[in-house]
Amino acid sequence: MTKPVLRDFPDSDLIQRYREHNDFDSLLELYSRYEHLVLYICNGYFQRGDDADDAARDVFVSIAQSLKTNRITQFKAWLGAVTKNYCKHKVTRNQWFNRKLVPLPENFEEKIVESDDFGTLIGKGEDVSRLHKALGSLDEMQRRCIEYFYLQEKSYADIMTSMNLSYKEVKSHLQNGRRNLKNELVRESGEIL
Repeated sequence: MTKPVLRDFPDSDLIQRYREHNDFDSLLELYSRYEHLVLYICNGYFQRGDDADDAARDVFVSIAQSLKTNRITQFKAWLGAVTKNYCKHKVTRNQWFNRKLVPLPENFEEKIVESDDFGTLIGKGEDVSRLHKALGSLDEMQRRCIEYFYLQEKSYADIMTSMNLSYKEVKSHLQNGRRNLKNELVRESGEIL
């Protein structure tokens, strides 16, 4: 008995063969029909071709899992929507992890904290020994996060990796570190903001 020619099957039959018999060849045929659509959408979201190719591979893996559990009637439209949603999520996620709370300052001493009133504590030309002393008073994790983020200009993702922390932990240490640093400088100077 010869194997049927899959390119002659309609999309719905290929989906059914994949779902019921775990026929990977059916999935490959189905995906290959619309791979150009997936790549077109991915290239619209990613500037680098490698990123678009990676996203297209990820979409393939995603649809392989989704086709097992979801009932799909219009495969081409569904695949386009899945691809678009995946790319949007990936772009948003990348922007989130690479985002900095403020533009990185030229001089850490002049703009260490986001608030405008913090600038009154550390002015241009003022002795930075106060700042270094205040940094030393911070909790170890807060101090390291502040130093990585502002002095070494590392992204949240880099800090997460090097310190083995979650995104929320890095964010918390940075927020608490900035607040404590500001409070220490206020306490030391006797000024009230």
